[in-house]
Amino acid sequence: MTIETKYSIGDEVWCNIYNGIKLNITAVHVIVTTVDNVIIEYSVMRNGIAWCKTENELFPTEEELLKSL
Repeated sequence: MTIETKYSIGDEVWCNIYNGIKLNITAVHVIVTTVDNVIIEYSVMRNGIAWCKTENELFPTEEELLKSL
């Protein structure tokens, strides 16, 4: 099984936390529950505060985040 992630550790991403902020990916979590069900989550951090977010909650640019709202 090959699993490809959208982001990698060290990438900067945007998320709709506090009306949109830029975060750094600090870890990638891959959860395989069945062959057809793979969950990819990312640990993101800014100013010492960490969150766990899924791929659909993260955006590569501020513009992409704004388009999603």
